[in-house]
Amino acid sequence: MTFPLASSGQIISGQLMRFLCVGGSAAGIYFAIVHTLTIWVKLPVMLSISVGYICSVVFHFLVNRRYTFGQKGNWSVTELLRYMTVAVLNYVLTVVVVSLLTQNTTIGLNLVVACAILTTTSFGFLASRYWIFRSSRSCHE
Repeated sequence: MTFPLASSGQIISGQLMRFLCVGGSAAGIYFAIVHTLTIWVKLPVMLSISVGYICSVVFHFLVNRRYTFGQKGNWSVTELLRYMTVAVLNYVLTVVVVSLLTQNTTIGLNLVVACAILTTTSFGFLASRYWIFRSSRSCHE
């Protein structure tokens, strides 16, 4: 029995849902580590934030690489450098979006931050799919 291949749209929506779940999980890991290290272990806040951030970024990279984009084998330096480039670009995008919206609109800060998150999440997904982990696309198509 043969099964029809999934359409490109189905692949992208499945990857997007996985990407969003991984991102939500990374945020949960970040909050849990910061809380645990600050409240229970009594580490300084800045150290707790740094450890939590590093752990969540490593989780985000590795799980998206394997689970979201189906990359097999060991990660490469090229993938890591591309991922770090996108992280820096996402920071710049955040600054630009927040600056533009706070200076040129009357939108409240929470909505401004939500717009920045939507922008960086969209860019991050597209960059991951078509640039960072591009060699894995053929595994799903």
